[in-house]
Amino acid sequence: GQNKNGQLNIAVDSIVWPGSNSQGLSSATTIPISRCSEPCHVGELKQFQGDSCCWVCTPCNETSIVVDSQEHERCELCPI
Repeated sequence: GQNKNGQLNIAVDSIVWPGSNSQGLSSATTIPISRCSEPCHVGELKQFQGDSCCWVCTPCNETSIVVDSQEHERCELCPI
């Protein structure tokens, strides 16, 4: 790819995805799904792992809800 005037253009056809053969040709027709950024379910909190962008989903307890602020998500006691 290339970075021109602050715009990054990725040459997706040049990427060798896992499962590609020795010529770089892949039997897969789609870009692999990232396993580290799947969304959490309702009532689950994103817990980041160190300096990584990846997270694990951790459920809040039964009497709490997930509150999302600009800084981070947290479990908070349900106000009802």
